[in-house]
Amino acid sequence: KGNIFYDSDNNFMVFKTNGTGSSNERIRITSSGFIGMGGNTNPTNVLHIKTAVNNTAVITLESTATDSYPFLRLKNDAKEYQLTCHGVLSDAFTIYDGTAGSHRLLITSGGQVVVGGTSSQASDAVTLMPDGEVTAAGFYFSNNIGSPMNTDGFRRHTTGTICIDTASKER
Repeated sequence: KGNIFYDSDNNFMVFKTNGTGSSNERIRITSSGFIGMGGNTNPTNVLHIKTAVNNTAVITLESTATDSYPFLRLKNDAKEYQLTCHGVLSDAFTIYDGTAGSHRLLITSGGQVVVGGTSSQASDAVTLMPDGEVTAAGFYFSNNIGSPMNTDGFRRHTTGTICIDTASKER
């Protein structure tokens, strides 16, 4: 039912399914090497996916190996970044600097945002907790208005002033 068609006059190739009508075009390769998918008959980029149906212009990168980390690589002449779902890091979403070999941003499965490290406990990382608390290089900033904290840190007092807490009492 499908076919592969090459138009030598206009220099493009088309892959069709379920018949030969124009509505059955699935992939087009232009003379510029651009690939159009989803019925895109005029791709304007190396890979151009187009659809008129909600939530169907989706690219899935999937690895089913245990603790794998499929990634999307973004690279120019000087720098490389990778967007990953990192299995080894408890399936966190990460932005990895492939040039420097370092994680720049990590969002844990629990919703913590870690900047500059791979753990909310890292001494060189800043962590934003889902409840608004922030830890940074040994400091703890809390949004618990009026409540003492369990660890050392800063918080806003009920009067609107900033309190410095220790594990035992406010200062």
